[in-house]
Amino acid sequence: MIPCSHEKDALKNPAVDGENPQATPSALTSTAAFDAFESALTRLHEWLAQRNRKRITCAELLGALESLCPEISFSERRMRALHILQTLHLRGLVRYAQKKGEWDCAGNPALPRLVTFVRASAPAQPATPTAWIPQLRFASTLSRGSQLEKLRKLNEFVIANRARLSFKVPYRERALEIFGDEKAFKGILRSGKLWGRVELSLIGAWEPEHPLAREDFADVAGPLLIVENLHTWHSLLNWNIHARRYRSIAYGVGLAVTQATQAICTALERSGANGLHYFGDLDAEGLDIAIRVRRNLQGQGAIPLEPAHELYVQLLTLGVRRPATRQDVSLAAAEWLGALAQPVDELFARGHWLPQEGLSLEKLWNGLPATSKLSDR
Repeated sequence: MIPCSHEKDALKNPAVDGENPQATPSALTSTAAFDAFESALTRLHEWLAQRNRKRITCAELLGALESLCPEISFSERRMRALHILQTLHLRGLVRYAQKKGEWDCAGNPALPRLVTFVRASAPAQPATPTAWIPQLRFASTLSRGSQLEKLRKLNEFVIANRARLSFKVPYRERALEIFGDEKAFKGILRSGKLWGRVELSLIGAWEPEHPLAREDFADVAGPLLIVENLHTWHSLLNWNIHARRYRSIAYGVGLAVTQATQAICTALERSGANGLHYFGDLDAEGLDIAIRVRRNLQGQGAIPLEPAHELYVQLLTLGVRRPATRQDVSLAAAEWLGALAQPVDELFARGHWLPQEGLSLEKLWNGLPATSKLSDR
């Protein structure tokens, strides 16, 4: 069916009317013309099959026909494209809309604005029952092909390698071994479990924590300070050489520190620090990071995480206020901040937040006693 009425009579043929699904357009009467048509059709179909996208536009179709079939003149190109599309459609190889509004009527004849290539589906294979191990038996109730395929491979791997899976390795190493792709578990690992339900230990794997980069000051007695951002971490390292407030200063890498609970406990033990402080941006996100780290550490029975009170006071006094949408200090953050909760709440109420970079190295340096400024690192 041709949507534009002025073209219907000119292009009517058995293939369009559906009298013979394998019919070719009536304009192709000679054997030579038929062979040329089939050749062009084959080339265009192969081009469609090689593309990553299933849908193509009218302009892309005409451009491909010009490139693949230079023997077709410009004046004949649209008509030949239409005949090819009609034949591919009747053979079940492409789909396109039949409504007039979805066809390009600017040229003669009209062409569908979008054509969808129909990829041949692989013949169905008889299903082979899978003997699922108990931990993966839930897979028998699933219908998603990609997930089922992964679970089958996991099932086969565990059955074949049970004897050596007590030796645990980082999960990406195991993914590469099982699937030939170290990122095969990307997007399906949730709360340390595959699909939120399969323990990594089943496949002899574990999830590595983020490391906690730090610099220790062996001759200083004091707490371990975790700093949210890189530039402030470097500034505080320089400052601490003279200020001598902290035994160790660690770089939290923003949100990553919430996944480094064991690394924090190890840093406390190895550094010899006598406490644990945190210093980050004074905004809702910065406070949330601190609260999450505190909660994680409580679950491990570690010493409590405290706000770096002196640094936060200086940030509130000397920092650069930036505009923000209205934020609130959560109950958990207020409890953690203690005496700092009120000024932080007032900061948020005025529509501001404070990046920790506002407490710059220069401001830190100017706050040191003159006798401490022995050298500039």
